[in-house]
Amino acid sequence: MPQRCRACDHPQIDEINKLLIAGASLQQIADDYGLKLTSLHRHRDRHLAPVIAASPTAQELMIREMAAAHELQEVDAADSLLAEVRNWQREATEIYRTAKDGGDTNTALKAINQSRKLIELIAKMLEILRPGDVQVNFIASPQWMGLREAMVRIANRFPETRGEILTALDGVREVKAIDYQPR
Repeated sequence: MPQRCRACDHPQIDEINKLLIAGASLQQIADDYGLKLTSLHRHRDRHLAPVIAASPTAQELMIREMAAAHELQEVDAADSLLAEVRNWQREATEIYRTAKDGGDTNTALKAINQSRKLIELIAKMLEILRPGDVQVNFIASPQWMGLREAMVRIANRFPETRGEILTALDGVREVKAIDYQPR
């Protein structure tokens, strides 16, 4: 004659099953309710698992828990990616400063352009900007003003093209910048 399940015969079986379904420690349940760990394993695997599998509520609960765990993993991955992009933006800013201080206008321009692109990417990642929106006001930024100043100094060294360069820079200053407006 097969042995009866000690957990099924326990007077507090409903509490035990609730703890098992909630994912409580098997060792803790065994200790708290005076059961052997092996008996609890057998009960969970042979008697409780089929009940859970047949229960739509338990299935929905497991699906929700799995979805929540997956969502947390996605959030962690997104946070990690955002941190990486922010590091790139800081590096681009540092490259700009180094190039500006060294008088390397070409590299400074490239660093500003890269920094602008990274700022837009960060804004899109944070869902501040929608794809296609261009709302970065670089004209009022200290980086742009410093670069403009460097370009004027360089233009002063070339009198034959100085007027064209200054006119072009003044034209950029008059471009209407779109400031960020929260949605």
